Amino acid sequence: MRIRPINPSDMNEIRKIHSKYYNYDLPEDHYLCSFIVEDENGKMITAGGIRTIAEIIAVTDKEISPRIRREALMMLLRASNLVCNNNGYNQFHAFVTDEKWYNQLLRHGFNITNGKALIYG
Repeated sequence: MRIRPINPSDMNEIRKIHSKYYNYDLPEDHYLCSFIVEDENGKMITAGGIRTIAEIIAVTDKEISPRIRREALMMLLRASNLVCNNNGYNQFHAFVTDEKWYNQLLRHGFNITNGKALIYG
């Protein structure tokens, strides 16, 4: 096996493999670097890369009334969405550990991701 950078000519094969096995849109932007691992005959085994994502970090004073916190959340989300759009990102992520906050975000525009989030390193 060998690893090499992805070339534009590889994209049709990558899309073909992706559509055959995966049930979500293939992200094709914001990669720092991407690779193909192929066998000794040049057959693609796997393709992947490191992609940048936008992530929102929010710190909230939970002593403030829920109504005011909700209004502040909506302002923060609108501003964050504008910044993301202006920088070529069509989505941003939130990694949530608080169940109430998680449910609040679901009620205000967030969606559950495909798969489970993991971290390496």
